[in-house]
Amino acid sequence: MSNPKNKLKLVKETLRNHKSYLKAKARESKFQTSNIVAIQKQNFIVETELKLINQTKNQVFGDFAELITPGTGELIIKIPTVFCLESNYSECMQTIKEFASSLYDNLGGHILIDFSKCSKVDSGALFVFQIIRLEIVKKLKFLQTKIKYNVIPELNIKVPKSKDVIRLLIIMGYPISPDDIKNQDEDSTLNPFHFLGFLKGSASQKHYFENKKSVYSANVVSYINSCLDEHGYVLSEDETNNIDGIIAEVLSNAEDHSGQPDWYLTANFSKEMSQIGEEDVGELNIVIMNFGNSIYEAFLETKEKNNEMYVAVKNYVTSMINNHDFSFNEEQLYTLATMQEQTSRLKFERQSRGTGTIKFINSFLELGDFEDKAKNYVPNLSIYTGKVHLVCDNQFKPRLKDNIYYLSLNPENDLAVPPRASHLKKLKSKFPGTLLSLKLYLNKKHFDNKYGGNYGN
Repeated sequence: MSNPKNKLKLVKETLRNHKSYLKAKARESKFQTSNIVAIQKQNFIVETELKLINQTKNQVFGDFAELITPGTGELIIKIPTVFCLESNYSECMQTIKEFASSLYDNLGGHILIDFSKCSKVDSGALFVFQIIRLEIVKKLKFLQTKIKYNVIPELNIKVPKSKDVIRLLIIMGYPISPDDIKNQDEDSTLNPFHFLGFLKGSASQKHYFENKKSVYSANVVSYINSCLDEHGYVLSEDETNNIDGIIAEVLSNAEDHSGQPDWYLTANFSKEMSQIGEEDVGELNIVIMNFGNSIYEAFLETKEKNNEMYVAVKNYVTSMINNHDFSFNEEQLYTLATMQEQTSRLKFERQSRGTGTIKFINSFLELGDFEDKAKNYVPNLSIYTGKVHLVCDNQFKPRLKDNIYYLSLNPENDLAVPPRASHLKKLKSKFPGTLLSLKLYLNKKHFDNKYGGNYGN
């Protein structure tokens, strides 16, 4: 016979084990339920945030909608061998559009910008590329403060071997590390010197203390003087005031003509470094850009209020088309006509308007007209607006006649004669606004011969 006490002890132990088991199962069930709830909650947050992103995406990318084709973005952006608006516009703009689409399609992703095959760039193409990156990432960072889902893309650069491309990447603010510049090809004597940064203004800044035009135009003049000083020259007080006013008017044009509030500006300077200082050459680049209406579109927009000026320009364009056999279209000829001094879409508002752009062209091409074709040091100013590319250089630049500057873009210096096709080009795809890109060269020996050592005194 078994002991009753042992049986009772066994029953109690069994009951305790069962209770422990029930508690453990209850905890496990509670944990599983809690875990399921947590997963559901996280999924809900992600889905909600994705809906929020989709709802705000068009707003974030709205300013660049013309450059974006949803669903076409790649994780590797291959920069073409020649990334220059000046000589390879179509392929450059296609690459810029691919980049904008990649930012749109790959929020929070890793994007590689591959410059490895690139052997030539210009400041205009790099500037448009950078502004798109900076503006979109800035807006995405603001969106990021409202959500947990990562929307900031990680951008990396694969650098080329070309020293000249690396120089411009560095001086245009692209993140280049010391390891990136090893084993570079010696295809340039220029070295990056300094960079003004990226300046942004807006037509919405109406108050004196908010408006950036006067501040930024003064900054640019000061920057130009610092570049000239490297070659033993500075602007005189009158020249300083004159160029300050010209830049301010060009920025006003960017505000008034585009239909979009924002404009962007940058400048950079590179320099040869030799022991013979007066032989050294410096390259100065200035780029001003706004998105929105082209010069042609802006002029047509005010034709009723600006009827007298519109009729004069229209008559000029009609006469050129009727009297010459050429391939120029209306947009090209209207753009050239509106470049002339005293021609402005806003002439009905202010009689002083219509001098900024042509004075800008004339002043800077006169200042930096040093040229060395053997080293490809050729100063020029390009304007990209709508489907027009207008080029000024030492060959074709504004000429003074009857105290008025005219820009004919032909050797006859005659507006009644057709411009050269090499200097008034038709673009296959539209530039979504207006970009002014200036490149000029500074050299002390040239200044000494030109000004007798008295420039700025």
